[in-house]
Amino acid sequence: MEGLSSAYVEINEGLSQIADIIEETLEGEDLVRRQARYDEISALIDEFCMRHISPHGMEYAVKARQLAAVCCQPGTPVVEGRAKATSWAAGIVYTVGWLNFLQDKSFEPTLTGEQVAAGFGVSVATMHAKSTMIRNGLEILPFDPEWTVPSRMEANPLMWLVELPNGVVVDTRALPRDQQERLVEAGVIPYVPGTGEAEGSRRGERDDQGGDGEVLGYVGPEH
Repeated sequence: MEGLSSAYVEINEGLSQIADIIEETLEGEDLVRRQARYDEISALIDEFCMRHISPHGMEYAVKARQLAAVCCQPGTPVVEGRAKATSWAAGIVYTVGWLNFLQDKSFEPTLTGEQVAAGFGVSVATMHAKSTMIRNGLEILPFDPEWTVPSRMEANPLMWLVELPNGVVVDTRALPRDQQERLVEAGVIPYVPGTGEAEGSRRGERDDQGGDGEVLGYVGPEH
């Protein structure tokens, strides 16, 4: 009996090892599939942003690629669904444009939803449907600091509101310069208000470009 029990133990251990190998293989295949999907969508995003959102195409492309990376995580409809990459790329760019008021004619540059859809060769309805899924799924709202492009930071009030220990919320744009500089050093605000896109914005854009190339390696915002 002891010999039989030992044999069963060896068989179970062998089956467990096989199961682990299969699981690792499937995880590897899933990563390759998600990376390919991300690469396809991000290429469309880059082409569109650089061609149609001048002179701020790069900053929109960076944010849109970050959003694409979040959308290409396991189990999402972007990866598991049958919709074309162009549909999701349009929905992603429209979402970034929507929360940065790209359609608002009082800002520059301006691009309507119809122009975004036409640029990707999809219908407005399809673009809106994909954008709605993304916004609802990630709880993205207008002025969301996580997805604000550098050129819109100065005008985004949520970028500058800070809650003090006593519970009072202050607009850091109204604080003295030395206090603003300390908040920048502490990482509370991106840069000293009034200095434009400044060093903090450009540094953030470089960091973004360096961190969104791999789907697995990008950790999206907590929503």
